[in-house]
Amino acid sequence: MSYLTYLFSSVRKISLIGLVASSCYAASWEGFAIPKPFHSATVANGFLFLATDGGIRIISRDGASENFTSEDGLEATKMRGVVSAPAGLYAVSEQGIIASMISSSKFKVLNRSFLESGDYLVSDLVRIQGTVMVLGFAKKLAFVDLLTGKSIISLTRIGSTLLESTPVSAIEIKGDSLFVGIGNSVYVRKMSWESMADDRLLADPASWTVAKTVSNASLSSSISAMGFRGDSLVTRFSSGTLQFDSTMKETSACEGVCKIVLKGETLDKAPLMNGDTSLVKWIFNEDGYSYLVGTDSAWVIDNGKITLVSNWTGFSLEELYALEPISTGGVLGFSNAGAWAWNLASSWGPVISIPIGPFYGQENINHRNKNTALLPNGQGLMSYWGIGYWLYSQNGSVVDRVIDASVATCMDNYSTNFIVSRGVTAAPDNSGFLVSFWSQSKYGIAFIDLTGEVSCANGVGSTPFSGPLRATLSEDGESWVLYSSAGVSEGIDGNGSLDVFTFPPPSKNGGQLLDVQRKTYPSTENGYLIDMDLDSQGRLWGVSYSSFGYWETGLDSVQMPYKVSGYRRANHSSVKIDVQDRIWIGTMDQGVFLLTRKGKTADTLVAENFKIRNGLLSNLVYDIAIDPVQGAIWFAHGTGASRYLRKDLRNAAQFMTDSAAYPVKVYPNPFLPKSMSVVVFDNISEDAILSIYNAGGHLVQSFQGNALLGGRCEWNGKDASGRLVAPGVYHYLIKKGKKKEMGKLLIIH
Repeated sequence: MSYLTYLFSSVRKISLIGLVASSCYAASWEGFAIPKPFHSATVANGFLFLATDGGIRIISRDGASENFTSEDGLEATKMRGVVSAPAGLYAVSEQGIIASMISSSKFKVLNRSFLESGDYLVSDLVRIQGTVMVLGFAKKLAFVDLLTGKSIISLTRIGSTLLESTPVSAIEIKGDSLFVGIGNSVYVRKMSWESMADDRLLADPASWTVAKTVSNASLSSSISAMGFRGDSLVTRFSSGTLQFDSTMKETSACEGVCKIVLKGETLDKAPLMNGDTSLVKWIFNEDGYSYLVGTDSAWVIDNGKITLVSNWTGFSLEELYALEPISTGGVLGFSNAGAWAWNLASSWGPVISIPIGPFYGQENINHRNKNTALLPNGQGLMSYWGIGYWLYSQNGSVVDRVIDASVATCMDNYSTNFIVSRGVTAAPDNSGFLVSFWSQSKYGIAFIDLTGEVSCANGVGSTPFSGPLRATLSEDGESWVLYSSAGVSEGIDGNGSLDVFTFPPPSKNGGQLLDVQRKTYPSTENGYLIDMDLDSQGRLWGVSYSSFGYWETGLDSVQMPYKVSGYRRANHSSVKIDVQDRIWIGTMDQGVFLLTRKGKTADTLVAENFKIRNGLLSNLVYDIAIDPVQGAIWFAHGTGASRYLRKDLRNAAQFMTDSAAYPVKVYPNPFLPKSMSVVVFDNISEDAILSIYNAGGHLVQSFQGNALLGGRCEWNGKDASGRLVAPGVYHYLIKKGKKKEMGKLLIIH
């Protein structure tokens, strides 16, 4: 069985990182994307491989499908080339990262030397001859040795053409000749494929000759594809389509626009056509069947029947901009197109959609809105630019009420019947939601209860423009405290401050928002705060466009930490605090920063940076959500979502308490260390000590402290010296103060 055949008979992969006896720690990444459009296609071992904006997608003849993204070893998600050759199967990203497929579930990067050049690979311009890969970038033609993974040379000029002004648009190889399409001309050169390093004239523009020039005044586009019919060179322009006979073999050349011709009487060509134009861009003839591929669809033709095999249900939210954790585990994702869907474990549910205009949704992206909130009971509220609010229940499966200007009559409108609300947050007692809304004078705040009734406090803000919100109880528990971002202009890169409101719970005033008091504090570098979150000490952390800091009672302004090691100034988008009080900052260009305190104060932090190379789907992060039930942190990228599973993100506060809801679990039992990766000790206290003894009562392994973060520990069956323990009965003891959990574990080799 080939590794590609095995791919579709195996389960979805989970990569474990750092699984060692001394740390008892595991983490993994997973990306969820829409693998379209199709930029490049190839076939290997009977499977169709597609390079897409959402990764490398693989489709089998019967329509089974898998998608690979950055966490699978590609170190990228936007892919522009995929090619199969005797040397292997290779994928190339938009920025030129080259990876080879090394197993049924993994790629390995061979070359990333083009990454920092700022150049971009032209779609489908990847060819292989022997062990040499040829790549067509926007500004150069590059050659890479696949044996060493090293670049050979990059050419910026071919003949009399400077590639920066007229880029390569097509590549084809025939024998020892390389044909390159530039504009309406084809250049050719004899190549020494087996000894490229010795070709001293390769960089000489004069070593190229013009093989063909297409003269047609009606053609304004460049040559988009080339091929050979016998010894005749065939060119095609981007406005043209292929021409086929009933066996799906190309039958004639198209110098301009041409139509698809299907001569088989039994073949229904309608699925492949848009009027008189073919939807097909690539054709691959296999043994008795064919793959036909367009820019967003793929079909199989078998025994005169056309079957669409490219439907994708793995993830369907386009322009994902916001995420909310579900109290029982999972996440709810929101699209700026007015749609949302949820992920409860590893797959996404159906998309629920509300039709809105494109302008309103795009403002969510432009202003990096934090305008969603979800309560533990499954009720939620979200706002849309200019329209109002949607109140929903059952974690988004039911829309209960639309709260627009005709319902929220107490709200000041930014313009006539036009509500602008960038901030939505849960009330401290989960009795409803607190929102803010822009005004021509000073912004206002409102309380929306669980039935959709609205109570307003107009003009209480310090500026006309508000941003994200966070709410908590006052220290004495008698009042609500609402933190609000305040901007002096609409733009998120402008100046702003922090408004802190204090008022009685509306339940004490007949549901009304009354007696609102406000104090205003300068933010870090006077920036308009884009997002905020509270740590376990009640300290508020906020990020503006380019800075971040914290505020707590007694401070006269939002303070920047004194020292942050490993952090680079970035374009911020979001901030969240996890159960360990670590700060996660999302950026628009540098992925995510994880800030951990070095010591007990908030003024000395150490930063760790996660990017595409680590497993993120994209370095552009719109929003962050933390799921403390499953131990996961989610990132919204617009093009999809990334999930980072870490056991230290789980909330272990209820483990090994008097609650019977979370009993200690040990599995699998019996444990076969030679065929199973780990035995799991779950639902244990982070303050406990886990000890494992052999039948003679001797201690073979012990875990405590950081090893038990998240209340979960995985043991690989090795003792403290790293040796696999002998088979037999072992005893475990989990001790937290006076509370003990003990049992037996059978190990079988």
